[in-house]
Amino acid sequence: MTSPLSRSLSNVPHWQQLLGLVACIVFGYLIASIATAIILIASGYGFDFINQLEPGIATAKEVSMMKTLQIIMAVSVFIIPALLFSWLKTGHRYGYLQVDQALNGLRIALVPFIWMSILPIIALSMLLNQMLELPAFMGGIEDWMRGSEIRAAELTGMFLSMDGLQDLTVNFIMVAILPAVGEELLFRGCLQRLVREWTGRPHLAIWLSAAVFSFIHFQFFGFAPRLLLGVFMGYLLYWGGSLWYPIFAHLLNNGLQVLAVYVGLQDAPTGTPPELPAMGLSEWAAMLFALLLFSTVAYVLAGIFKRGEPLRPQKRS
Repeated sequence: MTSPLSRSLSNVPHWQQLLGLVACIVFGYLIASIATAIILIASGYGFDFINQLEPGIATAKEVSMMKTLQIIMAVSVFIIPALLFSWLKTGHRYGYLQVDQALNGLRIALVPFIWMSILPIIALSMLLNQMLELPAFMGGIEDWMRGSEIRAAELTGMFLSMDGLQDLTVNFIMVAILPAVGEELLFRGCLQRLVREWTGRPHLAIWLSAAVFSFIHFQFFGFAPRLLLGVFMGYLLYWGGSLWYPIFAHLLNNGLQVLAVYVGLQDAPTGTPPELPAMGLSEWAAMLFALLLFSTVAYVLAGIFKRGEPLRPQKRS
């Protein structure tokens, strides 16, 4: 049975529905803030605990506290708002999110191959993004952006420091499962679909939601690769018609990084900016070949993946 609240939200103009989505996110953030305050006070920490935390010398108890707060934030700011918005739109907490469609075994099997095909262009975009230099008069902004990037890398490295299976399990839940589910529910399940219904332009919806997805991480020297990952996951939803495809791709992307750090195939971030390689003619030629290979493979696999049933734009009120 549809609630009066859901009927009122589904029948208002789309810009008001967007404001409703923002209100759901603010509500989730308030829940996270209240829960964080209660936990910090009960544990004897101050409200500036996060800012004062030093990744290199943090105790195991402090790291555990940070992980707890991160999990609360992921659930409250992404999962709860998405479910709440879906309920307000349809009267059902899952009704709007495209998670009840039947999955296709071949499509699921193709997701890792499509993901691998996009890695070369992700690597190129990351390299070009790290070369970003703002004009001299914006030096203060650039310093702040780089400082934020370093701090984020330090915290990520602290999270990914693992001594055993228990740490691996917690990190896999925190870094892989919760972001894959929560961020896809909010950005692809809610925002992308809402913009698509509003404008009737699926490609605009995919790129816009991916841009917002990348921006909210506040890691500006990783904006481009994260944008392209968001676009990739947006097209998986558009082609496949089910949110489980981008959730699986997101889980694959984040989960393999956690496992790579755990088994020693990849170092955890330290906050030290990487040295950018010198890009000569041979390096650019290799990048061009990788892009051509990506374009060919992605085109073929996307054609096999096929396009899901398009959503019809709702009538504007």
